[in-house]
Amino acid sequence: ERQVIPKNNLPVVFLGLMLSVSLAALDQTIVSTALPTINRDLNGSAAAYTWIASAYLMAAAVVVPLYGRLSNLVGRKPLFFSAIALFLIGSALCGAAQNPTWICVSRAIQGLGGGGIIGLVQVTTSDIVPLEKRGAFQGLFGAVWGISSVIGPLIGGALTEYTALSWRWCFLINLPVGVIAAAIVFFFLKLNPTPKRPWRDMVHEFDFIGYVLLVAAIIIFIFGFTEAETQGFDQAVTIALIVVGGLLFPVAVGWSFYVERHLPRVRPILPPRIFKTRTTGLILVTVFIHGFVFFSYTYQLPIFFQAVLGSSALLSGVYMLPYALIGSIASLVSGVAVVKLGRWRPVYWWGWTFSIIGYSAMTAIGGNSTLAIVSGTSTLAALGYGCLFQVPLLGLMSAMPHSEMPSSTTTLALMRTMSGAVGIAVSQSIFTSRVTTLTGTIPGYTVPADPSQDIQGLKNLQPPALASEVTYEYGQALHLNFIILAPIIAVGFLCSLGVKGYSMQR
Repeated sequence: ERQVIPKNNLPVVFLGLMLSVSLAALDQTIVSTALPTINRDLNGSAAAYTWIASAYLMAAAVVVPLYGRLSNLVGRKPLFFSAIALFLIGSALCGAAQNPTWICVSRAIQGLGGGGIIGLVQVTTSDIVPLEKRGAFQGLFGAVWGISSVIGPLIGGALTEYTALSWRWCFLINLPVGVIAAAIVFFFLKLNPTPKRPWRDMVHEFDFIGYVLLVAAIIIFIFGFTEAETQGFDQAVTIALIVVGGLLFPVAVGWSFYVERHLPRVRPILPPRIFKTRTTGLILVTVFIHGFVFFSYTYQLPIFFQAVLGSSALLSGVYMLPYALIGSIASLVSGVAVVKLGRWRPVYWWGWTFSIIGYSAMTAIGGNSTLAIVSGTSTLAALGYGCLFQVPLLGLMSAMPHSEMPSSTTTLALMRTMSGAVGIAVSQSIFTSRVTTLTGTIPGYTVPADPSQDIQGLKNLQPPALASEVTYEYGQALHLNFIILAPIIAVGFLCSLGVKGYSMQR
């Protein structure tokens, strides 16, 4: 399949696209260290702690496939600007939030824009860069994500502790960056023209039933895991939500196959070919596992630093530096390596090998762990996870025709976004349940309704022996999380061995 590449000033265009990516990435990592403070200031519950993070990811997951399909119908640019506008509106509302409901709804609005930004940046890259050269540019996006991960916790911690508006600037800081990114894309991005078509034809072509099925599956499934955080996994309602949501996914995929065979005028919201091929199917599974584990650690490590080591939000961000910085370097190097080798599988396997080694080593983290142990093991894991942000996308692109690139790319983004929401909810549920059990037997200590709230104050409990015992049990609760995540990574490694190496040449 021959692809016509429009001429662009790539350095300038990619500056705008990378700033756009940094919006979504920075927003997630800023919140990770500021979240305990945000939840405390707004008098949030344990459920609110999870929803402040999950609302963004759930909303992003819902709209990612929609942006991919609509971009083929109405063009990339109009949707891209709509996504940035939604993200900035949500950011402003988050900065003004006065209660948990307000900020959760605002985070969802952010997600409606953030999902479009992530999906459309990847789709746009496939429009303006040939596949064989795409690895280096995808590596740049991964590096931007990693760099945002580096400065995000630091900015979040600094704003939380040292500014008059405190954590609110974690969201308001997005506004100037978003305006600059939108201006660069508006004036410099050149794309092949989208054929003008009657709205009636576009409406007939859109897969409304498939989209409704997919949205229902995403919302019910993620809501079930979020409910488990407060209700537990043994409740009938929680089980029903997870089971029903889980069953709706194969129904949505089955509907895509039905549309392909029996409704030729309709374009399925999920591309059936991506599920027919073993390689693309396994890539989606590994992307889900990678996102599940990455987001779990990203939100659990700050709890360890603040609760067990007694760090401030700012210092917690500093301690996240090795994990984030090494991951960003690995992402950049992995993209260049794919271009130099002309193959993506060796780099992909490298990433999974170091991921399983590093995350397995992180099971040593517990109540008595030192900063050196946490930094050393997490740095080892970062050598692996950094390679797995963009390289799987290159593998997917090599296996799919260019005509299916928007829907394929956004399907992968959907898996990554949804896995993040599920990972945060599951890890937080396990942590809350375990820490409540462990600290509930300590004489003289009253277990808070939300163990994630005011964790920085644990070091000040009196007498000092009580503080030591409570912080130790917090570390042991996180230790259980890390043990559970290790075999999940092992499953991802095994799945990665089954992929086929498609040519990177077009």
